[in-house]
Amino acid sequence: MYKDRFYILLSVTIAGCLFAALLSLCVGAVWLSPAELLSGTDTTAGRIFRYARLPRTAACLLAGAGLAVSGAVIQGVLANHLASPGIIGVNAGAGLGVTICCALGAVSGWAVAGGAFLGALTAVLAVALTAQKTGASRSSVILGGVAVNSFLTAVSEGITTLFPEVGMLIVDFRSGGFSGVSGTRLLPAAQAVGCTPERIAKTLSFDLPQGPVLIVVAGDGKIDNGKYKQKFHSKAKMIPAREVEEKIGHGIGGVCPFGIKEGVTVYLDESLKRFETVFPACGSSNSAIELTILELEKYSGSKEWVDVCKGWQPPETQEEGQ
Repeated sequence: MYKDRFYILLSVTIAGCLFAALLSLCVGAVWLSPAELLSGTDTTAGRIFRYARLPRTAACLLAGAGLAVSGAVIQGVLANHLASPGIIGVNAGAGLGVTICCALGAVSGWAVAGGAFLGALTAVLAVALTAQKTGASRSSVILGGVAVNSFLTAVSEGITTLFPEVGMLIVDFRSGGFSGVSGTRLLPAAQAVGCTPERIAKTLSFDLPQGPVLIVVAGDGKIDNGKYKQKFHSKAKMIPAREVEEKIGHGIGGVCPFGIKEGVTVYLDESLKRFETVFPACGSSNSAIELTILELEKYSGSKEWVDVCKGWQPPETQEEGQ
């Protein structure tokens, strides 16, 4: 009788997971029918499916499976149904690893992922070795994990307090979203709309003493702190992810220079001028529109052009500018 219930529950759970996965592939700003999902990459629907929704759905399934396995292992080892990776310091260790990477300027995707892994591994080893040497009970291991978790969290918060710019860099990791946009992350979006990553116009939001501002830059452009400070007479301070929608009018992933709140000033960066057309977002993470530079200038209501980016010019040009 117990086995029958188990298999029924397992079957229902698997069916529900598959249904949710199929639903995530179809539902979005643009509804895609099951037939459109198989239409090939030569259609807009096919490109959205292949380069945007399929990778995200697969990542969700893999992340969920990983969390389920790690949770089951920890609960089995500690004989506690409420135990989770966060309890023994895994989350805090990963957060500290990312914080240290950002403080050292290592902000590439692989560096951040590696820092998170090493931080989490270090936290687990610290708890395990301490428990082994002291002969602690399972309950003591959990309590020790809670202490390690609190200590590592405090260290991370201390670093971000001393170096506020680090706090801006780890927003993406903490929120689990797409606020930290890079050329590599833009590649699927660029393929979906049929353009090079450089032509995906990123809209970055910053806090200035006179109010929030948006700077639209090319996909391969990165804010140059020196140029930014020279132009705006203030350090580059991005708006925290939790405040973006409140201050700008669009949430993380869909920030664009259109339909924004009153009082937000828009600037366009010189890195965009080398293209005839670019693709800014349209208020959501899976929408974009192709505009000429003149159209972007007109419809964004931009105040002026600025030169606050680096990384998009040929190396010899950048060296001359320095």
